Amino acid sequence: MAAALGGLPVSVRIVPSFTDLDPFLEIPPGSVAEPLTVLMPGRAEDPVKGFAVLAEAADRLWARRQDFRVAATLAPGGPGRPWLEPLGWVAHDQMPALYARAAVCAVPSVWEEPFGLVAVEAMAAGRPVVASRTGGLARIVADGETGLLTPPGDAAALADALARLLDDPALRARLGAAGRARALAEHTPARIQKTHYRPLWDALAGDRP
Repeated sequence: MAAALGGLPVSVRIVPSFTDLDPFLEIPPGSVAEPLTVLMPGRAEDPVKGFAVLAEAADRLWARRQDFRVAATLAPGGPGRPWLEPLGWVAHDQMPALYARAAVCAVPSVWEEPFGLVAVEAMAAGRPVVASRTGGLARIVADGETGLLTPPGDAAALADALARLLDDPALRARLGAAGRARALAEHTPARIQKTHYRPLWDALAGDRP
């Protein structure tokens, strides 16, 4: 916004969003069942969330391997793809069970995500994230540390990143553990209050006449 307006005449602080991570922290980091599941936890029916890009990436992967599935919140009965598991609408309290059976979580958004709640949830669940390098996702996911970032809309790069994680259980475990630690360190309500809201309140109080 500041760039679009040519700068702002006042000091601006970016305060990250937060969520209750407890249900996701209970998920064990252990091995996952086969076939390996790539979970797209966002609103897959919304074009800006990038399912079309993920579908192209999955088609590329399927041409050379058939040991995975993509679980996405799409209504059953659409065009059939051999790798697709359409989940339909999923209540939020059912999401921990989906994260628990995922090997990798994909967030292939093609717009400037203001935050990226599902990326934080996946990290809290101990699952590595492959996300678009855009908007808030690029701040949440540390490329090569808590997940992998790819250019928005680049199906080939997304396919390569997914293949890298599907092929390497040790890498999945390392990125997943680091992601959980980062989610705890930066995105719990207590941490956001201490790190962001308290200093902001103190600064506002100091400006009072």
